Amino acid sequence: MQSYEDEVYLKTTKLADEIISQLPDFCRRYFTHLKGKSPRTRLQYAYDMKRFFDYIAAQPGFRETPLRSMRASEILDQMQLEDIQEYLDTLEYQTNAEKRSSASSRARKSSSLRSFWSYYYKIGEIQRDMAPLIDVPDIPQHPVIAMDGSQVQRLLDTVKSDAGLTSREMAFHSRIVQRDFAIMMTLLGTGIRVSELVGIDIDDIDFEEASIIVKRKGGDYDEVFFPLETETALQSYISEGRNLLSPSPEEKALFISLQHERMSVRSVQVMVKKYSQRAGLNGKITPHKCRSTFATNVLRETGDIRTVQTALHHQNIQTTTKYLQTDREQKRRAALKSATLFQNENN
Repeated sequence: MQSYEDEVYLKTTKLADEIISQLPDFCRRYFTHLKGKSPRTRLQYAYDMKRFFDYIAAQPGFRETPLRSMRASEILDQMQLEDIQEYLDTLEYQTNAEKRSSASSRARKSSSLRSFWSYYYKIGEIQRDMAPLIDVPDIPQHPVIAMDGSQVQRLLDTVKSDAGLTSREMAFHSRIVQRDFAIMMTLLGTGIRVSELVGIDIDDIDFEEASIIVKRKGGDYDEVFFPLETETALQSYISEGRNLLSPSPEEKALFISLQHERMSVRSVQVMVKKYSQRAGLNGKITPHKCRSTFATNVLRETGDIRTVQTALHHQNIQTTTKYLQTDREQKRRAALKSATLFQNENN
């Protein structure tokens, strides 16, 4: 039986290869060059380059030309800066949707194009390096949204409660409540990503050390620790709740879906949103908000940004520093302190 990581690797690699096969033949050399990247990164690059060549294929001068057999120089060296800018303008909106793309999405697509252009210039297949002229939009820094203690408690209480449910919904809830509570406690108690959570196998948990071995975003393995409250939720789920979901004897996954197999990232996201709405949190709580809540709380309790960096497994501490300005209580205290500006010394 393949491991979860192998299944994800093969599925992502296959999808990337399918998209790459639709690109001009010369592109294969570039994607061979990217073999050292993760399959997910190669897949993102493949999507980005497909959008670029779909745009090229619709332009005058290329509509009647089979791009598949053309050389890099026959396409890239024929483009002017104005042509590239027109393409970049199309990144403002999602394909076939009247919805504006995010700044991070546009930045990634622009970076992909720069990388692509630079590669073919370096290996001598094109004469002009347009990469330095391709603008990468700035990504605005949005404030990190985290739950406070009362919101966390309200969310957890909602997971365990069957109030307001129909008899049919109560029967359904009784099968998944221990699982869902254990998921929430793991997200909030460890700060791991949802993709890391669904990859956990039962054998990855060490209750003696109160730790879990997870495969991180970059592909390496890391030991994360959990508090007693999370341990209690996990023990309850493993001893009782997991069996209610009827996994096969060969299934190693910790968190099991109603289809008796490993839960997907999407199913966890939907689950968290469901409880967020029931709790009156407007459905705005996501697994990533749970991660932000964990990080904000650790920073508040320790005052040590390095501890937060290690716990979140950030390679660059600059990624972690966004949590420095997220403590609402600190901001509230600062506002109260500002009241001294208005106090009359004679009063």
